[in-house]
This record gives sequence, structure tokens and C-alpha cells, in this order.
Amino acid sequence: MKKIITLILGIGFFFIAATTYAQEQTDYDKSITRVGTSVVGLSHFAIDGDFTLSCKDDVVYINANTDFGKAALETVLTAKSTGHKLSRIQYFQESDTTCNLWMVEYN
Repeated sequence: MKKIITLILGIGFFFIAATTYAQEQTDYDKSITRVGTSVVGLSHFAIDGDFTLSCKDDVVYINANTDFGKAALETVLTAKSTGHKLSRIQYFQESDTTCNLWMVEYN
């Protein structure tokens, strides 16, 4: 009986972990096509072409309410306004396909 309960719990934890897993991805050398922001402090940007992961609304979101988010948004805006490509974009995808920025750079 203990083995059956352990097996059921193990399967249950597997399905919970599988549904909440966030995928991470790094994309390289991408041109920015648009940048936007909303009243709640979420900013976003889109690139020429597609992100490797299928991101909701074809954008990666930046939480501009944090120090990292403010710095990341400044980096994206600077790259866009100077015509530079983003040399590296690291982001993660939630289970609802929303993509959130983890790291960004341009050269």
C-alpha cells in the first residue's frame, strides 16, 4: 500500500512540476522592431523575425518596476535608438507562453 501511495504522489508531483516549468532561451543578434510600456510598469519589445520560443504576443516583457527592469529597458531603448542589434537576449517562458527578460546586451 505504501508503494502505491508513493507512486501516486510521485506521478502527481511530476505533473505539477511539468505544468509549472519555465523554459529558458538565449537568442543572438536580433534587431528591435518596437518597444512599448503599460500603466502597470510592464514594458515589452519585439524583434525582427521570431524569438526561438513562441512568446505570447510575439514580445518579451520587462518588469520596469525593478532596478533590473529599468536598466534592461534603458539598454533596449538605447540599442533601438542607436540602431544596434541586441547581441544577446536571455529570457524565460512561463507555462502561459508569456516571455520575461532575464538578461540583455548590445555591442
